[in-house]
Amino acid sequence: MTNACPRYLVLLACTCFTVGCRSPSGVYRSPPDVDPVVGDGPGWLGVSGHRVRGVNYGISLPVNKLAATPSWTMEGGRNPPVLPGKAVSVARRAFAGEFRDSAAWKIDSLSIEAYPETVQDRSSTLFDKRYYVVGFVPPEYQPADDHYPVWVLMDGTVVLPRSDRATGAEPGAAPNAAPPHR
Repeated sequence: MTNACPRYLVLLACTCFTVGCRSPSGVYRSPPDVDPVVGDGPGWLGVSGHRVRGVNYGISLPVNKLAATPSWTMEGGRNPPVLPGKAVSVARRAFAGEFRDSAAWKIDSLSIEAYPETVQDRSSTLFDKRYYVVGFVPPEYQPADDHYPVWVLMDGTVVLPRSDRATGAEPGAAPNAAPPHR
């Protein structure tokens, strides 16, 4: 009888650990050729202008996708719904297949951001919505270069950028190489 209690404790501890380490809600690929429109309701949020290896990358996300995430602001001293270590972990996992040499890329920045036009308007559905921006840099990175941005929403969803170039291999890639994205 004395051995039964530790087994239950181990089982309970394993169950709690598994539940606490849920997998992310998913990976969302920004669609090509979307004109960002800021506003409540239908529309898109977008950021572009990250140039990596000669290719420009941008992120687009439906407004309602960000609006559906948990709210968080720095006021009150509460931790964000997704902790920084978890954001880095899910971003790294999603980034793993983006480039042939993804494993050699480093993270050069991590920030919690709000979509710029929404934080000024308290009536916006996005006023208290935040997301991580995890910046990856390739092995040949130079200090003046841009990073490859990956967003992690506060529900654990990863948002991958799109190339502004619809098809084609990375500059400097071997002939007949696959395009930079799946």
